[in-house]
Amino acid sequence: MHRALVRGYAMPDTDESRRRGRLAVEVASTLLDLAFRDDPMGDTDILADAALIVDRYLFAPATSPD
Repeated sequence: MHRALVRGYAMPDTDESRRRGRLAVEVASTLLDLAFRDDPMGDTDILADAALIVDRYLFAPATSPD
């Protein structure tokens, strides 16, 4: 995912962006598990929140100098 964000969205190729990419995948995986746990079609509210959370996290200003 990190490579795709660097190539397609001009995300900087830094240690922090790689870390955020890894964490975003983990968070998204957990939220997807939750969204489909009780609803085979996926809970639309959880899916929408998951997209928002991952987007805002990935594109938030850097928290540490690289």
